[in-house]
Amino acid sequence: MKAAVAFLTITTTLVSITGAAESPTLPTAREIRQAVIHDIVFQNIAEGLFSGAQITAFEKGILTFEYHAGFTKFDGGDPVTRYTLFDLASLTKPLGTLLMCGRLFAQHRISPDDLATEILPEIVKPIRIGDLIAHTSGLPGYDGWFIKYRGLTTIAERKAAIVRYAAEFPKTLSPKYSDLNYLLLGFIIEQVAGKPLDQFYRETLISIRYTGLPLLYLTNDIDPSAVIATSVSSVDNVVNHGRVEDENCQFIGGLCGHSGLFGSAEAVGQLLSHLLKIPWYRSFIEEGIGFDKPEPPDSNYGTTATPTMRGHLGFTGTAFLVDLQRNRVIVVFANRTHPTPNKPKMKERLRAFRQQVFDELLK
Repeated sequence: MKAAVAFLTITTTLVSITGAAESPTLPTAREIRQAVIHDIVFQNIAEGLFSGAQITAFEKGILTFEYHAGFTKFDGGDPVTRYTLFDLASLTKPLGTLLMCGRLFAQHRISPDDLATEILPEIVKPIRIGDLIAHTSGLPGYDGWFIKYRGLTTIAERKAAIVRYAAEFPKTLSPKYSDLNYLLLGFIIEQVAGKPLDQFYRETLISIRYTGLPLLYLTNDIDPSAVIATSVSSVDNVVNHGRVEDENCQFIGGLCGHSGLFGSAEAVGQLLSHLLKIPWYRSFIEEGIGFDKPEPPDSNYGTTATPTMRGHLGFTGTAFLVDLQRNRVIVVFANRTHPTPNKPKMKERLRAFRQQVFDELLK
């Protein structure tokens, strides 16, 4: 693996400092950082937290750090490269759905103040599109719609059932981070755009003149070597390797507003760096609309992250952090749900891994 070769080079350099080599050479800060992160990653691989990882950092659009290691799965996987695709899970919300909504706002085809019922007539509650984006709709965060409506055979029937669920939900909840909010936004985008999400997303990336590595929905078969595995599916007991892990997203064909995008850490860093230069999207980030605000000193974004930064987490083990003051983007990916998300002390171990990496790259 390239990462292993790089680490051997770093180790040789460090040994030379002790006098074991003939020509001592002081390691660079980049080499030391690479070695530190290598140790963090491989300790967690050895302990079974994940089988592979990708980590990148960008500053003012320039790639300043890149690391990848491990394998696409624990048993017989391929080496992870800088181009291996990860299931982005909920990173789909800000990187896909929010971006597509912003494009429709810019085109004056919808606005944040429009009521959802204007596009989805079944929802007669006074829920604005802006409420769905900001998770202030009063709707619940999650339910097993793939179980509730498993008797329905077509995707159209399943989508209609989820809309009815939202329309008939009997009470209003306090603001709550919600998959349902962004599921509904996905349906709204498809209705307004008149085309499926994957097609409109490709067109949106073109419209903002993004020319970097793409993020994409996997709706067709893909070579397993190109994508990292996640969990064993609770639906068919098959490892999710080349299809979205989220069961509700699988249930409606993989094109969803809350999940479904795949990409590399480098692609996410490139896209976010580009989006920081687009005023209307940057305003979403600055205002924290659709993004997390780190809560120091013990957040998933590191012990040194501040509330002025913005981030997002994905269930599969994906995460990014944006430092607006320095126009800096840090992306940390690991397939922590492989082969199961139910590992001992998973929450604490994953937080510790993320904190160590984010803290190192925030120095």
